[in-house]
Amino acid sequence: MRIALFSDTYPPDINGVSTSVLLQKKALEEMGHDVLVVTTGLKHQRKVTLKDKVLRIPGVTLPFLYGYRLAFPYNHRAWQLLKDESFDVLHVQQEFGVSLFGRLLSRQRDIPMVYTFHTCYEDYTPYLTRGRKLPDALLKKVVARLLRFIGEHNAEIVTPSEKARKVLRGYGIDRPIHVLPSPMEVRPAERIPEEVLERKRAELRLEGRKVCLSLGRIALEKNLEETLSSFQAFRRLYPDEESVLLVVGDGPERKRLEKEYASRDILFLGSVPHEETNLYYQLSDVFLTSSKTETQGLTIVEAMENSLLVLARYDFNLEGFLQDGRNCLLYDHRENMPLKIRQALSLSPEERREKVEEARKTVERLYDPRGYAERIVHVYEKAIRREL
Repeated sequence: MRIALFSDTYPPDINGVSTSVLLQKKALEEMGHDVLVVTTGLKHQRKVTLKDKVLRIPGVTLPFLYGYRLAFPYNHRAWQLLKDESFDVLHVQQEFGVSLFGRLLSRQRDIPMVYTFHTCYEDYTPYLTRGRKLPDALLKKVVARLLRFIGEHNAEIVTPSEKARKVLRGYGIDRPIHVLPSPMEVRPAERIPEEVLERKRAELRLEGRKVCLSLGRIALEKNLEETLSSFQAFRRLYPDEESVLLVVGDGPERKRLEKEYASRDILFLGSVPHEETNLYYQLSDVFLTSSKTETQGLTIVEAMENSLLVLARYDFNLEGFLQDGRNCLLYDHRENMPLKIRQALSLSPEERREKVEEARKTVERLYDPRGYAERIVHVYEKAIRREL
């Protein structure tokens, strides 16, 4: 099967969609399929390039959205390279830029199309409206109508989670929707030498203290303030529990939160290279997240791969993935988080081992790239049959 994947983000970009598209390409190729990725160009790229089955189209940088780049919906040079290719199916991963280009190619060439809804955009409208209620409500309505239009003009629709499917149903989309968790690299993280961990403990003055970790983008939709205030409440309730919260990452909310919450017990460490994140996972005793906007939760998976216990805020998008008391701990309201932090830090070594081992098995079962590739091929075949 000849497949074209259209995505506005792809490595070296570091995010969940970028990683999943790369793994999807590799897994499909291992099954014998011919796969081309069409994506946005690299920073400062001015011309269309085609290398190693990756077609890159120049775009513009969006400074208000973490520096992501967006290509224009049409590029003549790219069109000339693609217009005579005989693809069996096109798979678009987003709604704008390169993905619009893919929709145009599908319509003009009458090629079956599959669409994956990765991102709940309503969680990001406050960045454009600066939190003003009326403009934000109006923009959310525009987003809903746009996504309803997009969703009703695809051969097949895929979402990575039940939450994402319910969002589309809420927009009035009644077409069949396939829930397929996006592929991730599923393997135990390489263990960091103990002497390296000890040096980092000494550098951060963590000796004799339990370590909680928050790692990821520091932005409104991540709800980090709930984690910070809950950890402060935990320290007030249990002052004898020697513990510290490491906040690793950067983003638009960092300066405000650091000014308000930084202390001896809460250390803001800024961003670190992705290849160093395992050091912080393995340095810690529990991973904390209060986010309610994840469709999968890449950092949760990374924590599990590092055998780190996860304490997360319950959200229905996590159903089928996280199970309280089995492979993680969950809390449902802000006022319950301090008690859950104490529970997480008080687990016996055996209880902790049981949960992190069950978490590893869960990740392997849900996110194996080969399993995803086999399931998405069935979706492609259904899209092709629908178009015949």
